[in-house]
Order: sequence, then C-alpha cells, then structure tokens
Amino acid sequence: MGNDKKTMLKIPPKTKRTLYILGLIILWDLFIIFSYPFKETSRFFIRGLSFITTFFAILWVIREYGKERIFQNPSIKKNITEFLVASFPLRRKRGKVLLVSPGRSLGKAIGKKFPKASIDILPIPIDLSLYDKEKNDQKSQYDGMISNYGFYPIIEKKNGEELILQWLELLKPSGVFLIHDLFYDKRFYQNPKEFINRLEDLGFKKVRMYPTVDGKILTLKEARKGDLLGSGILVGIK
Repeated sequence: MGNDKKTMLKIPPKTKRTLYILGLIILWDLFIIFSYPFKETSRFFIRGLSFITTFFAILWVIREYGKERIFQNPSIKKNITEFLVASFPLRRKRGKVLLVSPGRSLGKAIGKKFPKASIDILPIPIDLSLYDKEKNDQKSQYDGMISNYGFYPIIEKKNGEELILQWLELLKPSGVFLIHDLFYDKRFYQNPKEFINRLEDLGFKKVRMYPTVDGKILTLKEARKGDLLGSGILVGIK
C-alpha cells in the first residue's frame, strides 16, 4: 500500500493548487502591465487593479494554507489521535488494519497500541484505482479500517456515502471501522441519519455517528479555522 513517509507532504495538495492559481494571477498581471502601451493614467489604474487582485489572491492562499496547517498543530493532532486510537474497536490484536490518514502520527499510535497488527497505509489523497486492486486481492481484506479526514478531499469526484461504502467492502465479516470525516457537512455527505439507516439495512452492526466539535476533540474556534465544522465520527462493525 505504500509507507507512511509518502503521506507527509511539505506543501499540502490544496495549497499547491492555490499557489498555482496565485502564480497565474501574478503572471497575468505582469503581462497586462508590461505588454500594452497604456497611457500613463491607464497604466496607473491597471497597476492599481493588478496590485489589488494580487493582494487578495495572497490573502486567499494564506487562508487556504491555514486550513491545511490546522492538521499540523501539535495540540490538535494529539487530541484527535489519542481519541481515535482509544475509540478504535479492533478485536483481533494480530489483525490487518487499513489506515486512511494524512501524516504519520495516527499510524504510529495505532502501531503502538496494536504492536502485533499489520497496518497498510493508504496514500493521501486517495487513488481510487487502488480500490479495485485491493478488492481483487483476497489477502487484502481487513479486520479494521480507521480514517482521519481521509475521504472528504476526494468526495467532489464521487458521492460521499458511496465512497465510504465502497471502501467498507474491503472489511472482513466482523471487521470494525472508525472514520473521522466531515459527515455533518452537506458539501460532502447528504444526511447522516439516512446513511446510518442504510448501513444497518446492509447488515452493519452497532453503527453510530457523533460530532467531534465538542470542545474536547476540536474546539469551535479550531473547527472554524480549519473549515472542519462538520466533523464527526462514524463507527461500526461489518
């Protein structure tokens, strides 16, 4: 599946995209300023407009980068990691676990709690082509799956509920799952209660979902800064 070092990015993917956009805006500004023989008044106006657009583009990049950097805050990482590890209901101590999470802290913590478990780390952002490869490999069925904000970045390419169901198929019977994602954000998931009912209709047991912006795991301020107000945990057994 790849190792945990591959999940560590110096520049988060979303920030790379915003930096590319900022670069294009600056190049366009320079092209406008120096490529056309404007009169002095017009040149002053164009330069002013160019400065304003670049200024707001920089503010936008800083905002987007701040959203990503929230995951690097030591206190936030510690709170989330400790809670997820303590809540992960893995039954087989020697079981096989699928980890879907940016960074290495959660993987290390799971490995420490379950030293005899085999942990496969899915690179972030998820490559959807890996799903078919894993599903066709009978040895790749898992005793547990744990995720920390691993799915919502690619939900724009696929319905959120369908994406989760797709990966839950990789669990063995009685396999457990704990997924921390933006379940209460309608940009990514439609209806939490209906999703729970759907999982239960499919035979999943002890399915629960609850918010994590509770002041203990994530504060309201932290969630707003990171655009994580819809955070919640989905847990259950196949």
